[in-house]
Amino acid sequence: MTTWQMYWLVKCDAIRLFMNVPAWIGVGFFIIGAISFCIGLNDEATRTEQTNAIGFGKRMLIIGLCLIAFFAVPTTLIPSTKEVCAIIVVPKVINSVKGSDMMKGLPNRVVEFAYDWMDEMSPDKIKGVVVDSTSE
Repeated sequence: MTTWQMYWLVKCDAIRLFMNVPAWIGVGFFIIGAISFCIGLNDEATRTEQTNAIGFGKRMLIIGLCLIAFFAVPTTLIPSTKEVCAIIVVPKVINSVKGSDMMKGLPNRVVEFAYDWMDEMSPDKIKGVVVDSTSE
């Protein structure tokens, strides 16, 4: 792995965080626009108030949707640091296991370790109550 790859692997979470902030601002604009648009539809307001509120609401809705489209959608496509690690490491481990006779027993031990770890992290054992799932 090169230094450049390692840099981007570490920065993935920062990029996702940076892009989430404008996306949430876009959600706020969208909500404000929807409220303004609904206020503009009120029958008790004068014609100019309705026109101003509806125009403002439309602008805010468009700004909000643009911010959401340009920042929230790409955020879902940028992997987190853990996902990038899995993307890079898992194929290398699998290829090394396939090529080595000594490591062929490793996957079984890894699966057993994962099952043991998941059993230890179950909510029932964390709270101190052990539930026997076979007695149902």
